[in-house]
Amino acid sequence: MDFLVTPGGSLHGLIEVPGDKSISHRALILGALAEGESMITNILAADDIRATAGALKSLGVKIGGMDSECRVHGVGLAGLTKPHNPIDLGNSGTALRLLSGVIAGQSFSVTLTGDSSLRRRPMDRIKEPLVLMGADIEASDGVCVPLQITGKRRLTGIEYSPPIASAQIIKTILLSKISTDKNVTVIAKIIPKMPKRLPRLDVSGDDNPLRANINNTPEIK
Repeated sequence: MDFLVTPGGSLHGLIEVPGDKSISHRALILGALAEGESMITNILAADDIRATAGALKSLGVKIGGMDSECRVHGVGLAGLTKPHNPIDLGNSGTALRLLSGVIAGQSFSVTLTGDSSLRRRPMDRIKEPLVLMGADIEASDGVCVPLQITGKRRLTGIEYSPPIASAQIIKTILLSKISTDKNVTVIAKIIPKMPKRLPRLDVSGDDNPLRANINNTPEIK
């Protein structure tokens, strides 16, 4: 079959690109842990992002607007509060992994759950490093959602090499690092850019670009 394509003239107009889902998750979480108000523009108004926002609200964070602009009233590193009920994250595995890192460093227990699809996903790859750092995590069948996480305000430092090259596993560890003054070293094939979004996080590396040493407890503003 042959197709004949002829020029149709110039194309003019404006294209509005949707916000990035990965960045939207992280911006909400970092805004919640920061001191003061953060404004996020072009946030992606998707179900997964609303799940993260809803979870943070359950943890005591005030969030206004989920359209073109979103205001997050940060509570600081120690300002999250224990929710009254389990937190339902729908089908968002990203929200569950990242928030597990945050909650691991809190001084209370939280149950994270989700829909039937999320409850079938094994979470042992994030459970292992968080338990090594001192968090207590109970999982369905040992590895699956729901996760009951009992945090520890001062986690211990570790040197950890994830079994697979997963940016989400590394970022889970980075977020849990906020709650410890001990050194954390991540050795992996992927070193994500999240440390650059935490300007007070002291991240250094040796001659091997696959190694990141995270040295101090940050403050986020």
